[in-house]
Amino acid sequence: MRVVSLVLFFNWRLGLGVQIILLWIMISPVAVALVGKPLQDLSTAEMLVLNDDLTLARRYLHPSIYSPHISSKLRSRFYYVKGYTFMKEGLHVSAGKELYRALEFDASNPDALYCLGQLYYHGRGYEEDVQMGLSFFREAADFSHQDAKFYLAYSLLIGKGTEQNEEQGRSALSDLAADGHVEAMMHLANHYRKTGYDQDRENFDRIKELYERALKAGSPEAALSLGVLYKEGKLVAKDLGLAFQYFTLASDMGSLQADVHIAHSLAAGLGIKRDYVAARRHYLEAADNDLAGGFLGLGYLYEFGLGVQIDLVKARAFYDLGAGTSSSALNEN
Repeated sequence: MRVVSLVLFFNWRLGLGVQIILLWIMISPVAVALVGKPLQDLSTAEMLVLNDDLTLARRYLHPSIYSPHISSKLRSRFYYVKGYTFMKEGLHVSAGKELYRALEFDASNPDALYCLGQLYYHGRGYEEDVQMGLSFFREAADFSHQDAKFYLAYSLLIGKGTEQNEEQGRSALSDLAADGHVEAMMHLANHYRKTGYDQDRENFDRIKELYERALKAGSPEAALSLGVLYKEGKLVAKDLGLAFQYFTLASDMGSLQADVHIAHSLAAGLGIKRDYVAARRHYLEAADNDLAGGFLGLGYLYEFGLGVQIDLVKARAFYDLGAGTSSSALNEN
């Protein structure tokens, strides 16, 4: 009642512009609260996504995603995050629906554009359409999305969806690598290795440098690649002990494939004392993650009784599982 009296008083004493300002001052804490709750929910949801708690993340996005008090750009961000949770779960059709909703509220949302590009480029949730994927990447790249720029550069390098131009592809990847893009570093180094550029001393050093920079940036794949380099001794002097250290580091950083290399090194005594029991443990870890090398390694141990009793039935079963996993991987690629 007191607030109403004050408003009536100001209606009589002051002009309309001042009335609006004073009324806004009175209600602004409420307005801040209305917008603040959705922002808090969005922040919480994004943290949950980082921790892979995707279902709970989506719970925090509701009902704030429908709040009438948030801007279109913020609502677009809500839908993008929701779509991204579905992408991480492999629910690509649901992801696509949410990402398109994100673009309805903000057609310049670079993250939504990039994710839709991925869905079409790889044929996930939609029939594979590389041209459509590249068109989304180009739009996202126009808003300086670095991962979208990477896909465009990589497509030029290998000629996927566009005329192949290795020189332009390498140049674009080099620019991204200079800006600290880890995937650009890795793909550029791998390209040099696969195409024989390692025969040139300048590129020989560049490959190693790219892997080392990617490792400093936190890439477990870089640690794995350096391990392979020292194991094979093609780009650097062969050093099996150092190779094993890199494989161990890669495993600690989350590389699943590193367990296969660790197990092989332990089984063969490469840079480390031979230990079949430890090798079996790492092969099992790799097999638990459906890696063909894990199954094949276990088959080898059981076939020859290395650290285990000879069991040809188990050996054959593991070999078959490994062969099946390899075929599946090839079909996916």
